[in-house]
Amino acid sequence: MFSDHHCVATILIGPTGSGKTPLGELIAGRGLSDGPYVHFDFGHQLRLISSGESAAHALIPQDRQIVAEVLSTGRLLKPEEGHLATKILRWFLDSARRQVAPKTPKLVLNGLPRTVDQAGLLEEFIRVERVILLDCDLRTILKRIQKNTGGDRTGRQDDTPELVRFKFEQYLAETKPVVDYYARRQVPVFRIGIRENTSPEELYQVLRETLEKASPNMSLCARTTQHHDGPLSRS
Repeated sequence: MFSDHHCVATILIGPTGSGKTPLGELIAGRGLSDGPYVHFDFGHQLRLISSGESAAHALIPQDRQIVAEVLSTGRLLKPEEGHLATKILRWFLDSARRQVAPKTPKLVLNGLPRTVDQAGLLEEFIRVERVILLDCDLRTILKRIQKNTGGDRTGRQDDTPELVRFKFEQYLAETKPVVDYYARRQVPVFRIGIRENTSPEELYQVLRETLEKASPNMSLCARTTQHHDGPLSRS
């Protein structure tokens, strides 16, 4: 169950266009073998705030300016801006508590944390149960976005090749190290290789199979990395 200090989460990590959002939606809609989930999509939340469809009125003007800048430039939040990420996540969790039954689902985090600093901030109220790494290169990302393979890129103003390349460079420098951050803390890490035509359904099914094959007694005290290059190697 959600609480201020013991919200259990699975984190999806991967570059833009790797399939995090459609996978998060499928996990939220169908659950996994360990129960139901709710999906927090940080990028989507920022876009809702920018469009006035979220709790933007509760943000001070300086924070709203940060949101606008992050969306227009593709940059990550700076360490001194990390409070904004945790504030938005806490709003989401508060809303989830009001909308779901007493037995609250677990949380799937998509787009947060994006830096090691943010991972440290989340430790105050999030317990990370596992990390799912959606691994692919820049060429694959560009082709997936061009084809809208995941079905989630319609209307995205930040999918220009230049901005996608910039985001990918930031991902390698700032976000991928988050995987090592959790691995050093003995959180299980599961890697899934993503190909140009990997559909959300394929990805979801491979994730379920991967988790079901993992030892039921897997401890957070044992680093575990799973590789998958079977069905997802099709192009």
